[in-house]
Amino acid sequence: MKQLERLDEITQNLKENDHVIALIATGSIGVEKERLDQYSDLDFFVIVKDGSQKLFLENTQWLHVASSKLLFLFQNTKDGFKFMYEDGIYGEQAIFEYAQLPTIIGSNSRVVFQKEGYDIDANFGERAKLSQNLSSFDFLMNEALTNIYVGYTRYLRHERIAGYQLLQAAAEKIISLISMIEKPKTSYSDIFNPARRVEQNFPGFFPQCHRMFGSINDVSPSIEAMLLFLQQHGQPNKHMVMIIEQLLSDNKKAAD
Repeated sequence: MKQLERLDEITQNLKENDHVIALIATGSIGVEKERLDQYSDLDFFVIVKDGSQKLFLENTQWLHVASSKLLFLFQNTKDGFKFMYEDGIYGEQAIFEYAQLPTIIGSNSRVVFQKEGYDIDANFGERAKLSQNLSSFDFLMNEALTNIYVGYTRYLRHERIAGYQLLQAAAEKIISLISMIEKPKTSYSDIFNPARRVEQNFPGFFPQCHRMFGSINDVSPSIEAMLLFLQQHGQPNKHMVMIIEQLLSDNKKAAD
């Protein structure tokens, strides 16, 4: 695949730099290379010596390769860039100093290379997964429930876009709950976006999830689907549910 060849080119550039300690690839160019396809991105972290990050943020020559021209470069965080080459290969990366390594959140990572004298833990992403699990079922359920209420009240006061955004946020939290209810059918999970590969991991839940992401023109079916899910799989606060259901009923009567 072109992505791995491009990663090799970038790796060679970095190996020649004395400030570079390691390169860590994540996602489909990490340990899940069998998932790599034409739509895959280059997602990686560059680990540099302490005090060196600024050098790589200010001088991005190391991203330039012989096989394709770098046509787009956008610093989207204080630590890294999004970029695209002329041949269509797109990537997202970040530069971290060695002392920052324990704080990095990664997903399905592998160490592409590391220099002698350093021991980079390829499983740092697993630690991130463990910390993410501290978001309990009840926490996510109550976050979703309050997002539904606030989102719907905003929608009803004609802040439709802001309200719709919060309802979408509620649906995303409910998707995070699914992995606490059922074991995924594949090992391909995304700690940054639980909605990734829901269709493959939780096919039985997909129809219900689909109903949660409804039209901005009528959010009632989405809200009803979300409340049903929470009541089927948890114990949402009865008063909160009653208030939301009353709002749905009142709005339906007003529309008739």
